[in-house]
Amino acid sequence: MRPVRLSVSGDRATAYAADFPANSEAGHNRPAHTRLILIHKDAHQPLTVTLRTHGHATLWSLDAPSLHAISHVTLAGTSLDGPTLGQHPFHPKHTQHLTPSHGTLALTLPPASAAALFCSEKVS
Repeated sequence: MRPVRLSVSGDRATAYAADFPANSEAGHNRPAHTRLILIHKDAHQPLTVTLRTHGHATLWSLDAPSLHAISHVTLAGTSLDGPTLGQHPFHPKHTQHLTPSHGTLALTLPPASAAALFCSEKVS
């Protein structure tokens, strides 16, 4: 896991990345790729994030009614409330597929949200 430097004013956002090497074991043929966690701390303004990559990405949004909410929280449209959390495999209900344009992948996070981004290529 590595921190990612963002060009945003103040302390509005934090990002972390995990880089995975290419994998050709056990029938897998997956190139090197990156997974990112983006945390948007501003409760009032959306945040646009731009990444340099030619690879596609899948986005899971973490949404809540406020920055301090502990209920009514969803990840990829699936509720994180309730006593059964963690007792079964996670199944995202809503994923967003992102396609780069001219080597750039752009996304906008709503206020007080976070996202998991699964990139098909390594992102620097």
